[in-house]
Amino acid sequence: MIDLINLMEKRGYSINENLWLRMRTLRNTLTHDYPETKEQVAQALNELYKLIPRLEKLLG
Repeated sequence: MIDLINLMEKRGYSINENLWLRMRTLRNTLTHDYPETKEQVAQALNELYKLIPRLEKLLG
């Protein structure tokens, strides 16, 4: 998968390995790890919210 991310970055897409891993970690936190506290859920959702402009640009 990292090879694909690197290729996308080379072709001008607004993504890199760090962003991909950050998004993947957030997804896993919200869908598989099931945060134990409301604060953990809020933190993950707030971080995801901050990524919306980058996701919109990527999906363009």
